[in-house]
This record gives sequence, C-alpha cells and structure tokens, in this order.
Amino acid sequence: PATFRSTIQDNHTIRTNEGDGGGFYVESANTIVNLTDVLVTANTAADEGAGFYIQSNLARVNLMRVDLTANRAEDNGGGFYNASNGSIVNLDTVLIDGNRSTTEHGGGFRNNGIVTGRLVTITNNSANNTVSGIANATLTNNLDLVGGGIYNSGTVTLEDAVIDNNRAYSRGGGIFNATGGVVTITSNIIRSSISNNVIDQNSDQNDQQWRNYGNGGG
Repeated sequence: PATFRSTIQDNHTIRTNEGDGGGFYVESANTIVNLTDVLVTANTAADEGAGFYIQSNLARVNLMRVDLTANRAEDNGGGFYNASNGSIVNLDTVLIDGNRSTTEHGGGFRNNGIVTGRLVTITNNSANNTVSGIANATLTNNLDLVGGGIYNSGTVTLEDAVIDNNRAYSRGGGIFNATGGVVTITSNIIRSSISNNVIDQNSDQNDQQWRNYGNGGG
C-alpha cells in the first residue's frame, strides 16, 4: 500500500465565477507543480477539474506516487482537467480511481494538452451522473457523456497502464479519443490492458470498441 506524506482532501469550489479546480488550480504560464507521495481525494468542482485544473499554457504538473481518488466534477475532468493545449502532466506510479464527471466528459481525466505516464492505473471512473451507471430521471438518451476513464483531444502517452472498469454514459467507457487526439499505450514492465469498461446508452453498446475505446468527434 502507498504511504502518503501529504493529503489534498475535501476541498470544494462553488459556481460563482468558473468553479474549476477543487483540489488545486494552476493559472500562471510556465508554472511547475510537483507532487510526491500525495493523496488527492474527495475534492469537488462545481465546474471542471475536481482533483486539479490546469488553465495556463506551458504549465507543468508532475505527479509521483500520487493517488487521485473519489473526486467529482460537475462538468469535465473528475480526476483532473488539463485544459491548455500547451500544458503537460507527467504521471509516474499514479492511481486514478473512483473519480466522476457528472454532466460532461472524462471521469478519470480530460486532456487538451500533453499527458505522459508510466505505471498508471485508471479504474472505476465514470462520465455519468450515477455511480452504478443506471440512468436516473435527469438522463436521457440524447446525452453524450463520453470517456469514462479518459477523454483526450491532445496527446496521451502511457507505458505500463491498466485502464479497467471505467464507465461512460455514451461512448468510450475506457478511452474516448476526440478528432485530432493521439493516444499511445505501450508495455515494458507489465502488459498494459484496457478491459471491462462499460457504456450505458448507445445503439452499439454491445460493441467492444464503444465500451473500451471510442474514437471520433464529441
């Protein structure tokens, strides 16, 4: 089990202006944030990026032995949202588990920039407003909540990754790769896997592609 020296927990934003970045918010260009042996858990964002949100271009967030768990964003990026196309998130031995985006995309994370990682586990995240995935009265079949584990429109490169048991309402239970996005997953120490991901509503919901990996617009 991980040993955490610091915790970012139970922080909340409210929708008075933007409501982004429940755990922390990176605003300035060329900012570097380093987290080592940190638990980021149970943070909420009234808008985007419950664990953290990167707004600025050329910012960099480095996570080593970090768990991002049980964070919830009303919109994009339950675990985190890398919003700028020039910003970078580096993941080294990171768990992204049990995070939710309730009305938009990217339960584990949404990426518009660059995400690189090794030994990354992305499990039990959802782009859906119910934990179980059973639609409630506010969900209708025309909702397009995609990317239960990852929503990517930038570049994601992962080595030794496990993407398992994530859920989206519409497409890409594990990964949704938007038009122009690039996802590369390789294996070195362990065999990377994308498995057991689920979608709730789609005309092709029994198709393995939609459950694990959705590709296209959105």
